[in-house]
Amino acid sequence: MVAKAPATEASKISFEVRPLEGITVVEFGTYLVGPLVGLHLRHLGARVISIVRPRSARGAPEEASWRPATVAALREGKQIVELDLQLESGASTARTLVLQHADVVVTNFSPCACERLRLRANDFRRDKPSLIHLALPGFASSDPALASFPAWEAVILAVSGVFRDMGVNRQLMGIPASYSPLPLASAYGSVLGALSVVAAIYRRTVAIQAGSIPELAPGESIEVPLASALLDTLVHNSLDFECPDRYASARQRYLNQVDTGSPTHKELDYEEVEELMDPFYNHYRCADGRPFYLVAPAHIRHQQNSLKVLGLEAEAMKLRIPVSSPYASEDGKAHGLGAGQTGDTHAAALRRAMKRAFLSRTAFEWESLMGSAGVPGAAHRTTVEWLESPHARDAGLVATAEDGAVRPGPAVWIREELSLGDSGNTSLCSPEIASAKPKTAAASVAGRAGEAKGCLAGIRVLDLANVIAGPTIGTYLARFGAEVIHVAPTSSMYSPEITVIYGMAANMGKRSILLNVKDAEGRKAFERLVAQSDLLVMNCTPACLDRLGCSAVELKRMNPSAILVRFDAWGGPLEAGERKEHLGYDDNVQAALGIMTRFGGGMGRVEEHAHIGTIDVVAGIGGALAAAAALVQRLKGSCRGTIVARASLASLGQIVQFPFCCGKPEMLKAEADVCATRAGPECRGEHSLLRCYETKSGEWLLLAASLQRPFSAEEDSIQRLVRASPLLREAVTSADIGGSKAEFDLRLSRQLAYLFLQKGLSAEEWSEQLLEEGIAAVKLRSLTQVRAAFLRESPELQDGPTFQFCTDARHPIGGAVTMFAPCSVRTSSSAVTLPLSPAPRYGQHTCEILQEIGMCAEALLACGAASESWSEEYLPGYKRQEPMPVLTTGCRQPLQSSTSLESVAMCPVCLQAAPQSSTVMELSCGHILCTFCAMNCSSSGHGRCPVCRHPHLLDPVRLQQRADNWRRAYGNWRLGGAQGAVGEVSETSAPISLHKSRWIHEKNWVMTAGDLFLADSKLREQSNNQEETAPKRLKSVMTVAGTSLADLYLQSTMQEEQCKTFAVHCDAVEASA
Repeated sequence: MVAKAPATEASKISFEVRPLEGITVVEFGTYLVGPLVGLHLRHLGARVISIVRPRSARGAPEEASWRPATVAALREGKQIVELDLQLESGASTARTLVLQHADVVVTNFSPCACERLRLRANDFRRDKPSLIHLALPGFASSDPALASFPAWEAVILAVSGVFRDMGVNRQLMGIPASYSPLPLASAYGSVLGALSVVAAIYRRTVAIQAGSIPELAPGESIEVPLASALLDTLVHNSLDFECPDRYASARQRYLNQVDTGSPTHKELDYEEVEELMDPFYNHYRCADGRPFYLVAPAHIRHQQNSLKVLGLEAEAMKLRIPVSSPYASEDGKAHGLGAGQTGDTHAAALRRAMKRAFLSRTAFEWESLMGSAGVPGAAHRTTVEWLESPHARDAGLVATAEDGAVRPGPAVWIREELSLGDSGNTSLCSPEIASAKPKTAAASVAGRAGEAKGCLAGIRVLDLANVIAGPTIGTYLARFGAEVIHVAPTSSMYSPEITVIYGMAANMGKRSILLNVKDAEGRKAFERLVAQSDLLVMNCTPACLDRLGCSAVELKRMNPSAILVRFDAWGGPLEAGERKEHLGYDDNVQAALGIMTRFGGGMGRVEEHAHIGTIDVVAGIGGALAAAAALVQRLKGSCRGTIVARASLASLGQIVQFPFCCGKPEMLKAEADVCATRAGPECRGEHSLLRCYETKSGEWLLLAASLQRPFSAEEDSIQRLVRASPLLREAVTSADIGGSKAEFDLRLSRQLAYLFLQKGLSAEEWSEQLLEEGIAAVKLRSLTQVRAAFLRESPELQDGPTFQFCTDARHPIGGAVTMFAPCSVRTSSSAVTLPLSPAPRYGQHTCEILQEIGMCAEALLACGAASESWSEEYLPGYKRQEPMPVLTTGCRQPLQSSTSLESVAMCPVCLQAAPQSSTVMELSCGHILCTFCAMNCSSSGHGRCPVCRHPHLLDPVRLQQRADNWRRAYGNWRLGGAQGAVGEVSETSAPISLHKSRWIHEKNWVMTAGDLFLADSKLREQSNNQEETAPKRLKSVMTVAGTSLADLYLQSTMQEEQCKTFAVHCDAVEASA
């Protein structure tokens, strides 16, 4: 490997590029989602023509008054054309505009409205086959029950299960229904729709460069139902499988007790819920009264660094908090430092110490200190405070207009980076890396694509990302046909809650290799993978990128045509700001952007938005959007440096709350002050006509009679409400006794709340009655109820209902896993490749991938540069419901039976003939060695099979650790104790019948020092000198291996009869000692 010093900031040139220049988008959209897609595409360089209703047209005044500052931000930089599509002249002009100028058409009307307005995709594409048409209905056009249902934002969220049981905290507080003003469906749908469009543009451009006539190049009809996009993005919240108890948080365990009716477990208040949170995952009040959100679970370095910054290292040592072994099978090692939970024994004391420490400085001081130390954390802010913060401004995350109004910057951006003096010469590559490089990126992609399907067929992605957002980039690229290889370190930095459980959705459609890229041999393999890849995906800071040798300059050395996809927490288009090197998670960004202040109800009771991955998943989709746009840029062939595709949690987090980030700061602050009374856990809606109400049956109903903000008593929705029912007429009449609009609104909400709660109609009956009068109303359902109602054996994915859940009964975890089916992008052709393969076990494809790039898998496994697993199980502690499938792609072969000993011709180490089984030893991996070589390997310190390099307990270090532990356990048993090591039963005190049949078998210890005893048993069976091969021979085997009696006994692979024989030998050995 040829090393090269990292380029300094002064020696690099970086500038923004616009990959969609030359692309024209015609946008037919109202309110948020359609214009937001147009805005994403405009930020990437497209020309956007926005068709809007004339101010006199029906619905136009309501839209203009909805959020004027938001509407202005959505229309900025677009060409605005007023057309009344209800008129023949307006429809004809729109059609001409599309056929003459448009590359892309975006609509966000319902299927019925598109039919009425003559905006049918088939009609457009019949006359212009190269057109890319994106439809964004609220519900799927193929859904017979919901296609024509009113699809306002709040209605979509209610139908999808968002407003019921909003997170563990709200459930612990006994709050069954809440309202959130965040436009999640529109925000998520806009990013996913933009990704679909850009992927289709890439495929069409490839076809044109391959010789297709531009007018006949493949276009696409794409539909992204917003409700499908919503649940696809919230996939981690509907994931269902038998999760081991060791991963349940204190809050979840308490809630389980409440659900079972435990009399000692009651509903909690806000402060009591906070006391159940892990000390490394909590809000802390600081010296200035502002809370600070520390998010450092599941990562030991983050935890240790946070204790160091707080000055609590010594105190933590006194508490004797154990260092966890989160990938061990034993539950007793699952909690502690480095795990997702500190553990109930130490959490309360550590939390008290941390509370005292945080009171010594202000929240912003802690933010700077923690950020500099590499600890994810953030001071809580309001949204206005974020918009006016120095980092948001300096990073380019917030833009300011001439009139002082602010708005979010681009969600994603593309840059080109090159080093001064670097002319793009590839001679810096080592010869073997250079020989592995494709001649051109286009030739490489075309060669790999073959018959593969998907817009990104032939694209190879090297994914080094972790947690949720980063890996989501790769899995969404896989949906569009890319081949994705996930590279993880040989020993995990994060505990299984992060890597495995979140990875079950975030790593679908990938292959997995475990590689130590800091090792010389591992680095060589990594560079070969880079040389054969189109995209390198990483979520890290610029400094981390340099430390790993993966900067844009280094990437150009390894592969001049490769694209760097870099994702981080706080980055912006200007690549500046005081926090650009700080780490952060979804939770930290919610705290900094003001989402938690709004959802919780103020600085006094900040609360994380209810759902796992509120920002994470959409941010990952944004990263995939940036990657697809970068691929389009590469097709232009004009790049001199390295193309860098960029997105961040902060940039996409602003999209999640886009309407609250547009306007003059003083106006936004005034609005926030007024809305403070409608925030927090008691929030049920915007006003009396857009609110959740409880019914007499205990069900909840969302009434969505008006979108107007603020409430208007003169609108015709009041008249429709009066016509719907005499009871509703009575409620309106009782409330209408004069006073201001705000007073009328308050009285009406009280009257309606009383009516719905006291009268005998159910939520569904009210919904039907109101819908007859054109008033949107829907029964609230929880995500669990939605999943149960729409679970399908064979999801249609590209057709069928809006909601589709599927169960994989043979998931690699070893049991059934249910999750939302990937049905959010529906196309007319094979633009997406579904279904995706389930997320593999980490390292499942290590050997397969190494062999593909011409590397010796056995050698890399032997030196620790590569690995095939982190743990014995897919998820440590999971009790498999079916046998582990035999892996056919790894280096290891299935364990052979002892009868295979007769067929061994020679030892693979010394190459000497070994015709008789009495002279060979079978290791746990199934390979056979002669006894002499096996003993020599053990005494020389080799901890792996010399053939396949699979680890086993001949490793003296591992043996010594186990020996020390069990020597103490055995001594405890000798003194009369019933227990051995903490959390483990001393097998020598258990009945013989339990040795193999229950405990050892359940632990599945097959790669153990027991192999030595089994081999010794085979020798004794073949030997004529029984005296020599009895206790003395056993003791000599133990001595050579450096192990102890307890190690051999507790970790053996013996059968029951052998256990009985071994027990006799144990007594004899002890007597001779």
